[in-house]
Amino acid sequence: MINKLKFLIIIFALNFLALQALAEAKNNYNFPASFDLRDYNRVTAPKFQNFPGPCWAFAAVSACESNYLTQNFNFINNINLSELHLAYLAYKNLDNKKNFTPFKYKNSGRVLSGEGNAFISTAVLSRLDGLVHENDAPYSLETIKNFNNLKFKNILRVTDVYNLSLSQETLNPDAAKYLIKTHGAVTASFYSDFNKYKAINNFYTYFNNSHDDLTTHDVILIGWDDNFSRNNFLPRPERNGAWLAQNSWGSGWGVNKGCFWISYEQYMRGGIAFITAKPNKLLTHYGYDDLGYCKHLKFNYAANIFKIKSNHETLDSVAFYTTRNDASYEIFIYNLNFTQPRSPVSGNLLFKSSGKIKFAGYHTVNLNLKNLNQITFKQGQYFSVIIKLDCPIACESKIKDYTDNFAINKGESFFSRDNKNNNKNWIDGSSLTDPANACIKAFTRKLF
Repeated sequence: MINKLKFLIIIFALNFLALQALAEAKNNYNFPASFDLRDYNRVTAPKFQNFPGPCWAFAAVSACESNYLTQNFNFINNINLSELHLAYLAYKNLDNKKNFTPFKYKNSGRVLSGEGNAFISTAVLSRLDGLVHENDAPYSLETIKNFNNLKFKNILRVTDVYNLSLSQETLNPDAAKYLIKTHGAVTASFYSDFNKYKAINNFYTYFNNSHDDLTTHDVILIGWDDNFSRNNFLPRPERNGAWLAQNSWGSGWGVNKGCFWISYEQYMRGGIAFITAKPNKLLTHYGYDDLGYCKHLKFNYAANIFKIKSNHETLDSVAFYTTRNDASYEIFIYNLNFTQPRSPVSGNLLFKSSGKIKFAGYHTVNLNLKNLNQITFKQGQYFSVIIKLDCPIACESKIKDYTDNFAINKGESFFSRDNKNNNKNWIDGSSLTDPANACIKAFTRKLF
């Protein structure tokens, strides 16, 4: 996944908030003592990433497939999404979009060996570089060689990503169970030591009792067993209970069709669920944060100014990150009456709404306009999306050996601490000591 030095650099730079799991989950839901998504046909079979391989992409894609099955969608036959498509777009510049820095294989172009994490997956999948079928981008070196000549059709879109934990800790069982049971498999990152995988009592298990910050592997969690004996692990944890994890090392690995048990006491990051929807080919993406959530800033307001690309576009939805659970938000849409950007409030307020989001992470908010013409723009017109949050604002910024391709232009992103209606109170993101783009997106639909 990510080697220790680079991961620690990223953690220091991002200064992640400690995202607390839902305290009320246990009170609101009666969880069974054991659960397995396979019993309900809500997870696809284990894939084979090869060695080395982008386990992070396999975990994210498998979580997306599981969410699709959990929602009982039926617009895709035999769902099988391409991991290579995600891994390639993370590290290769395509359609003038920014790409992440390949750390371990910086000059080799070996995208299947590129390290990554769930934030990279979220960044790529949230910009409408959606999920395509495995048949369109098979997992092979030949696909990489001919990638620019291939034709892709997005068959699934990621709209939300729910995060449980960004710190090195054990996952909160109640919150993780809630996500698995409600939304499907979740991704998790942990330190994978081949010597700690054990075949005991007809089970394949893993427990590493080190509290080291290093994480080296991503898997998906597809179930649990509160009574799974501690005697099935070596070394032994202090109590019973384990997660059922699905690996990306093929169905023949281990003794349980590519799955294994991992102790509740295992230190892990993640518990991340990917929420999917049917793609809309009429949607156009507006956003500057191709590299996603890199750090957060303590402002109350953030805004992005966008310029409409074609005639007759109507605003469909906006997307942003929340950096803690149960965060409240307000959305303001302005039609800007100038030819060159000055501030995000130099115009007329067209729309506002508010709400609260249960989980930290990436979220798409549908505006649910009363009619298609409520917020319609002409080509070349400027508009702004302003987000007010009661938590720090997620931003894209430059981090050495991670987001070296970060770029920002004057007049794109703005931040404010107090009065959103005062032009002078807005700070251009390009003028900050550490320049940053606001992680705010807008999605429009073409009317005709």
